[in-house]
Amino acid sequence: MRDGFTLTVGATGDPWFGLSGGLLPSRRTYDLPSAESIGLIDAERAGEELHLMGMALASNLDGFTPNEFSDEFPEMSRERWVEIAQLCKTAGTAVELVTAALCETAGMLALNKDEENLDPLSPMVSAFLLEASMQYLVSVGHNLANIALRLCVESDECRARLKVGNSSVRRILAGVVEPGDQPAGWIYHSQAGQIHRHLSGLSLAPVRCLDVVERIYDAEDWRQLTSARNLYFHRWREGFRGGTTSSNQAVLELQTATVRGAACAGRAIPEFYYRLIDSYPQASATAEKAPLMGPIWNVDPGTGEKTKPLPETHFSG
Repeated sequence: MRDGFTLTVGATGDPWFGLSGGLLPSRRTYDLPSAESIGLIDAERAGEELHLMGMALASNLDGFTPNEFSDEFPEMSRERWVEIAQLCKTAGTAVELVTAALCETAGMLALNKDEENLDPLSPMVSAFLLEASMQYLVSVGHNLANIALRLCVESDECRARLKVGNSSVRRILAGVVEPGDQPAGWIYHSQAGQIHRHLSGLSLAPVRCLDVVERIYDAEDWRQLTSARNLYFHRWREGFRGGTTSSNQAVLELQTATVRGAACAGRAIPEFYYRLIDSYPQASATAEKAPLMGPIWNVDPGTGEKTKPLPETHFSG
């Protein structure tokens, strides 16, 4: 038995595991695959760049007092841009952590390819990490939806449309613009389509951000992720007990769904990232006319060559 775990057999003969130390083994007994080897290099890069974007935006905002921000960018809310920066950091970090967790679970589960020597712990520990990863990925969908919503609220044209929307949309708008942390101002990923329909025909960068968010929600890989997450979130996990062939197969299916969901996020974030840049205020009201946030470049220290941090691709689901 690995460090940190005990195996107990109950009165009915059912085995269950209890913690007597740390959650993960103190010494790794498996090879750790790379994100690239399990098909998640795009997700790893996208998560990192979105995280860095949030950090850069937060740093820019820290250079303004509320009054200075109002002078530079009239009619805009510094508080909302702070929320956007924090949501970018949160979503990016979540994707980074999920990618790392999926590398760990891939390594654990690789040990069980030899069915005669199944590790009874790896399915249970992997399932725990995978369900946590699913929760984080679902939260990424919510994060991106709320970034897009706030970008739309910062647009005069979008805000005018939302003001004459149905009662649900008006409540959401009020929840974003009213002082304080209003619950109505924080939407679910599933509500992105509802907001998007009220903004149809507007060819604006914030609306395009919302469109990407809706496409993520409708993507087949994302739907498989949320279906698997909902199944284990609401029902029993009998398939992961006992270290049997069936428990190993159950967690392999969970791994596949989570990897596909993470890869889906990795394909979608680049388009969202560039439409987010397009949504930033392009010029302040002062003589300097500086943008709130410019594009971020990777610069080769030897040649000075600039390259985009992410491919500017269209997400097709």
